[in-house]
Order: sequence, then structure tokens, then C-alpha cells
Amino acid sequence: MKNLDWSLILFVGVSLTTEYWNYWGLPRVYYWNLKKEVLEDLETKSS
Repeated sequence: MKNLDWSLILFVGVSLTTEYWNYWGLPRVYYWNLKKEVLEDLETKSS
């Protein structure tokens, strides 16, 4: 247990988790630019 390379184990674990996350499409954080959306809405209503 003392001779394990923890940075390698961490790298492999994070890589596998990332692949799993992307492959299965687990929950993602979505956001929108409210200011841009409001400005576009106002422009379409004014024209």
C-alpha cells in the first residue's frame, strides 16, 4: 500500500469518471445568458 503511485491512481480514476460521465450523459449544468436572451427578444419585438 505504501508503494502505490497515488497520482497515477487519481489520474486513471478521474479519466474513467470523465469518460463514464460523458458516455452516459449524466446530469450537466446548463446555463443561459439572460441578458442576451432579453436583448434578442426586445429586438425581435421592436422590428
